[in-house]
Amino acid sequence: MHTRGCASTAAPIPPASFSCRCHPGFRLAPNNRSCLDVDECSMGARCAQRCLNTFGSFWCRCRPGFVLSSDGLSCDGTRPPPT
Repeated sequence: MHTRGCASTAAPIPPASFSCRCHPGFRLAPNNRSCLDVDECSMGARCAQRCLNTFGSFWCRCRPGFVLSSDGLSCDGTRPPPT
């Protein structure tokens, strides 16, 4: 697919124009051609404890003593080690 100078993809606008689009996790830059990373953590990602922004996505993390649940967002307490 021809990107027409867009960093990601170009969507046609009939009859003869186009609009640049970005992949999920990115937003269109002020120049309307480049894509910038979205900071999902500062935009309210639903992580229960800690949020780590990555290029194009994010990861939820847990504080010591907790493990990430299967939903990838919440944290469960861990049992103390046996003595």
